[in-house]
Amino acid sequence: MTGLGRHAATDGSFGKSAGSALFRGAGLVGLAVILGLIMLYWGTRDDGALNVSTPADSGEVSDDGAGGEGTDEEGTGGEGTGGEGEETGIDDPPVTVTEAPATTEAPEGDDNGLQPPSEVLVVAANAVGTPGLAGGLRDDLTVMNYKVDVANAPNSSVSKVYFKQGFRANAREIVDNLGKDPSIIQRLPNDGSVTLKNDDDGARMAAANIIIIIGSDDIF
Repeated sequence: MTGLGRHAATDGSFGKSAGSALFRGAGLVGLAVILGLIMLYWGTRDDGALNVSTPADSGEVSDDGAGGEGTDEEGTGGEGTGGEGEETGIDDPPVTVTEAPATTEAPEGDDNGLQPPSEVLVVAANAVGTPGLAGGLRDDLTVMNYKVDVANAPNSSVSKVYFKQGFRANAREIVDNLGKDPSIIQRLPNDGSVTLKNDDDGARMAAANIIIIIGSDDIF
């Protein structure tokens, strides 16, 4: 009769089973090591590896508010100036254009500007003696709306249009309208060299603003 204890089989099956278990254990350990290395690698990339980012597009605003290269939307412009005609982000001060006051031509000598003809007295003085010369000139001046006084003057071979201060423009208007040479215009001298006949007290000369002497040179 045999004992109740169980003995190992003598066919080597126990050794095979132990070897198989050892191989599986070694494989699991190796797999665990590989997984550990992989986890360590990725953990290192997440914590210590440098992050590589693509360059920001021109004009993109960074998190801290500083503009990138180019022009940002809120902050100052980036490096360099914008394109030709591009606004810089700083409003230019308004430009105030002030028109210069219209200037009038400075009076020439005694010219204060053209006076209303109806307020200007012209004396047409015949210095030739031929009747009707002063009367014909009076008609022309009346058409121009001037006040006219007809008189005689001492004989003269030279025709002149004398004006008093402030009436140069009117003298020029008369000469131009009559189609005469402006060189005959002259300021009335104050030396008494120009006189009228029958004007002993000088009242007619004093009242006149312009005196036209009709000489024998046939200008009038």
